[in-house]
Amino acid sequence: SNIVFLFRLAGICKAVLAQGEWYGTKVVQIGRFVPSTKTCSTSDAVNHRLSLKDRVWICPSCKTIHDRDINAAIVINVTHFILSLISHKVPLI
Repeated sequence: SNIVFLFRLAGICKAVLAQGEWYGTKVVQIGRFVPSTKTCSTSDAVNHRLSLKDRVWICPSCKTIHDRDINAAIVINVTHFILSLISHKVPLI
């Protein structure tokens, strides 16, 4: 059921946060619907045609070749950096 899934997800989130603290790493959480895997880290174009099976993709705007997971990590890092600047905090990257 959805409630069981939410409890499992909450447990995973707590575990990731604890591991981050243990290793001295900043864990960044972004919005659920941010298209981090579909957004080009070079041009900011969003590729809506990607499916979950696409592991490598080419940006239709700038033709950059992306590994889906590495690109998503870059997009999340940049998003965190920009939000830190907006809120006048020192960014932890």
